[in-house]
Amino acid sequence: MKLSDEYDLNEVERRREKGVKKRKRKKKTKKFFKGLLIFLGIIILALTAFVVTVKIAAPDFDFSTLVPKQVEAFVKEDILGETTTAAPTTTTTTTTATQTVDYLEFDNFEFDTSKQGNSLGNLMGKGKGAVAYDSSYIYHLVKGEGIYRFGPESESYTRVYKSDSELSSLNLRGDYFYFINEDNGKAYKMKKGGSDPKPIAENVKFLYVYASNVYYITKDNSLCIMDVKELQSKTLYTADADLTLDFVGISLQRIFFTESSSMGDVKYLTIDNEGKTHVAYFMETGDVLSIVSLELENGFFYYYELQEDMSYNLCRKKFGSDKTVTLLKNVNTKDYVIINSNRLYYSSYKDSKFRMRELNMNSGSKKTLLSVSGVSDDNTLACFHGGDYDFIIGEKSDGGEKVYRGSCVYTGSTNTMNFKDGKWKY
Repeated sequence: MKLSDEYDLNEVERRREKGVKKRKRKKKTKKFFKGLLIFLGIIILALTAFVVTVKIAAPDFDFSTLVPKQVEAFVKEDILGETTTAAPTTTTTTTTATQTVDYLEFDNFEFDTSKQGNSLGNLMGKGKGAVAYDSSYIYHLVKGEGIYRFGPESESYTRVYKSDSELSSLNLRGDYFYFINEDNGKAYKMKKGGSDPKPIAENVKFLYVYASNVYYITKDNSLCIMDVKELQSKTLYTADADLTLDFVGISLQRIFFTESSSMGDVKYLTIDNEGKTHVAYFMETGDVLSIVSLELENGFFYYYELQEDMSYNLCRKKFGSDKTVTLLKNVNTKDYVIINSNRLYYSSYKDSKFRMRELNMNSGSKKTLLSVSGVSDDNTLACFHGGDYDFIIGEKSDGGEKVYRGSCVYTGSTNTMNFKDGKWKY
């Protein structure tokens, strides 16, 4: 055998052995991956069964809570290219309503008027809650003087709290006053007969008390609720700075309010007292001129509705009903109406004369309670109802002659009294 032949045989053997080893490695690798795929398949089936089981037992379970925050951030930033930021310390909620609350059982509106701090009409009107009454007395605010008490039976009066500031949103609940100091924007709680009010909230523009809750709206567009005893505030909703929030009313479990823009559109929104559900619509979004001075009292909406001839009708609608009742036609819309049982109190302005009128919603009869002559279009007069007495308070023109007038419902407009220099006089 030649050397070249021997070399060829050795080379052939080496290649054969190399091929055998390569095939063994390939077979082993194939076997490994086959086992890996089977193992992964088992894991996937197990995870699928786990997810299905959890979703059946707890549909709202958040699986992201099982992922470590560092891993979640790595996946979002390094793999998905997203940027993560720290959660804010305060929550700002804009209009994200996707649901509609258009019906509630009427027992949601079974109010106890003795637990009402003031009527919404007194609070929401131009007079900003200058008059309130309880079972014994009528209380009224006087700018730069404080809070006065008026006794209906004897028509006695006295100042019960002295203040140089302008006060508003007077509410009476149990043994306490609740009000806003317009000079510093703070809401206060003060015991009747006391002289040291306790600040309970800041930057407040509207305040309403019912039962154990204080409802208020801040000047920076937050809707808040507070327990009258614990005085711990909870912000339920906050709108953007260029929007305006206005109170509409409550049910026993929900708050109703509007959110208006400078473009003239208005959204009608509601949220539960606990803030546990998303904000929802209770009416379709509309134009601010279509419905004016909307309020919800005891399950009924009261509002002025624009007509084709550009006049307004005063309307009433039960919550959840499709039926609209027209109470009055072609009326003044410059203030909210005041509701007391089956009586509705409203303002009328014609021929330089401002009137406070009463409508019996059962019989439809109307009568004038108080009137003021020589009034301009830019007047700031507002009507108030306080038990057995009615009031007109404000100015005949913006910055003009002041009016502070009252009368008993039994004597009407023929026997009026005026308040001046701390005294009521006929």
